[in-house]
Amino acid sequence: DFGIRGVALRLLHKLLPKLTHEQLYEIAQILYVDCPNEYQMWTLEIYKWMYDYITNYLTKELKISITPLSEMFYHHVREQLLQLLSSKNEYIRVNCRNFWCDSKRLSTS
Repeated sequence: DFGIRGVALRLLHKLLPKLTHEQLYEIAQILYVDCPNEYQMWTLEIYKWMYDYITNYLTKELKISITPLSEMFYHHVREQLLQLLSSKNEYIRVNCRNFWCDSKRLSTS
């Protein structure tokens, strides 16, 4: 089971760009951050990709109107990434901190 889960997370990471907005939201709901280190690393990578995706999506959506699904998607992914900042695994904590410290994610206001 553990080997299959690792392969599934790696495949999922590669498939993310091909999935719909709704499919990505569904996946975000079933991933969890309290898992063994190998899976936590892939979960972090998936959530980082989703965060960049949803922030870009919301930027475009602002010109029209933000849907409740998009807002829930954004807040869920953001919350999961914030939880990963307190991971027991130092690599995960540092990687996640570096993600948040990237200039494109830091608020300038």
